[in-house]
Amino acid sequence: MAVVNGLFLAVEAIRPAPKSKVLIQSDCLMAIDVFSPDWKPRREKSVVAFGPIVERFHSIVRESGLIVSLRHVRGHRGTATARNAVNTWCDLASRREMKAARRRALMGEAHD
Repeated sequence: MAVVNGLFLAVEAIRPAPKSKVLIQSDCLMAIDVFSPDWKPRREKSVVAFGPIVERFHSIVRESGLIVSLRHVRGHRGTATARNAVNTWCDLASRREMKAARRRALMGEAHD
């Protein structure tokens, strides 16, 4: 979902021209696998779990006319390379935002 959400937000915020090249880097090999054009689910459970997410990804790509490349970046490598540094920053930002969202949700439940 993070890949789809990131792609959606980038398209909405930047409005790239059709045929713009977008590079999506992730440390999640499964995400790279399921969003690849030649993904074939190995089990019925995969279709149920990932089918709607995969379809949303491809619909964003189709509707925006983007050329998307998916690349793997090894996770949890600190700042050894520029790629690793960006991945580490994204992990930290994601954790921070998830904690804040959970706090907001808990506070909302406490006030109800």
